Amino acid sequence: MNANADRWLLPSRQTEFPGRDLLAPTALQGRRESTFLVLSALFLIATIGLPLWFASQWVVDLTDLPIELAGATELAVGVLVFPLALVVGQLVCELYGTRRAGVLVLVGAIASLLVVGGEYLAIENYPLYLALPLVACTTITTGASVVVFATARGALDGRRVWLRSFLATPVALLLGWASFIGIAYALGTPIEDSIALAVAPCVYACACALAGILPLAIARRVFGTFLRIGGSEAPPVEHSLISPRRLPPALIVDDAPVRMRRASLPFTTAEQPVPFTTGEMRFFNEGEALAYLEQQKLRETLS
Repeated sequence: MNANADRWLLPSRQTEFPGRDLLAPTALQGRRESTFLVLSALFLIATIGLPLWFASQWVVDLTDLPIELAGATELAVGVLVFPLALVVGQLVCELYGTRRAGVLVLVGAIASLLVVGGEYLAIENYPLYLALPLVACTTITTGASVVVFATARGALDGRRVWLRSFLATPVALLLGWASFIGIAYALGTPIEDSIALAVAPCVYACACALAGILPLAIARRVFGTFLRIGGSEAPPVEHSLISPRRLPPALIVDDAPVRMRRASLPFTTAEQPVPFTTGEMRFFNEGEALAYLEQQKLRETLS
C-alpha cells in the first residue's frame, strides 16, 4: 500500500517513529477520528462563512492599513475566515487522503446550499444572485485545491508540502473566483461589478493562504507524529504483524541425577565438566554398547 494512500481506511497501519511506541489500533483510531472531527469543524465554518457573512454588516475596515486590496476599503467576516478552509483542506488531504478530503468538500457544498436556502426563506430581499455564485466559488476553490494538491503530491512522491500548497492555492483561487464572476454575470450582475466584488477577496485569500504554508508544514509534522502517519520515506507498518518482544526459551533439563562427562570423551582438561540430560546419557550408553559388540565380533573373526 502506498504511503500516500488513504491511511485512515486501515487504522492498524501506522508509521514507526524512532523513540515512539506503536499504538493499539483502537487508541490510534480514536486519535485519528477525533482530530478529523476538529479539522472538519474548522473547514465547514470557514466554508459556510463566505456565503453566510459575505453580505452581512460584519465587516473589517481597511482604511487604516498601509496597503490597498484592489481599492477595497472593507472586507466581510466571511472573506476573512475563508483562507482557513484552503489550509485545513490541504492538511486533511495530506493526513487522511484524497477521498476523505473530497467528501469534506462535498459536505461543505451541501451545508452552504442549506444555509443559503434557509436565509432566502427567512430574509426578505435576500441577495440570491450573490449567494449562489459564492457557494459555487467555495466549492470550486476547495475542490480544485484538493485536486491540485493531491496531484502534486503524487508527482513529488509525497514530499515538499510547502511547494504543493504554493502551487495549489493560486490555481484554486483563480478558478473559484472566476466561476463567481461568470455565475454572477449569468444571474444578472454587471461584469464590472462582479469583477470588483471578486478581486479584493481573491487577493486577500491568496495572500493569507500563502502565508499559511509555514503553519501547514509545521502542522503536517506535528499531526503526522501524533497520528503515526509518516511520509513516503517512512512507509506504514502493519501493527498486527509485529511480534511482541519475548525472552529466549528456557533450557529444560531433566531432574535425573547429574553425571559428568567421562575422560574418554573429547574435551580438554581446562574445560569444566558439563552435565548431560537423561536422553543424552542413554544415547551415549547405546553407542558404547554397539561399539563394544563390534569389537567383540572383530576379535572373534581374527581368532
